Amino acid sequence: MNEGLVEWRPGVTTRLHCGASTGATQLCVIEQWCDPGHGAPTHTHHEVEELILVREGTSELWLGEERLQLAAGDSVRIPPHTWHGFTNIGGGALVTIGIFAAAAAPVEYEHEPGVILEVGGVATEMRDPHRAVRP
Repeated sequence: MNEGLVEWRPGVTTRLHCGASTGATQLCVIEQWCDPGHGAPTHTHHEVEELILVREGTSELWLGEERLQLAAGDSVRIPPHTWHGFTNIGGGALVTIGIFAAAAAPVEYEHEPGVILEVGGVATEMRDPHRAVRP
């Protein structure tokens, strides 16, 4: 089940394919479009592993201090508790698919310490239709 497109922040749009809000119990899949110069700020998914697959474009991804350049067809596994993020360094859209080993994957952004959201989660307080605020 696909949900509609949602703007997470300027230059970044997402579509949730699978998560707790769609009835999943162990998996969350989200597709993301990033305009040039935009991406995901430094964050962690705490205990949850993630796989990022680049469908289109080119990105610079950081895992702690390590920097990687990923292009269409590349993927990277993000171990649990790893701070990471990425930026679209190409001239067109960067399209990625994030696959999480949890139906409501926690996310904490470096610039919002202590605020835990759940990608694909459901709660009384929602940041947007794809991210619930963990009570």
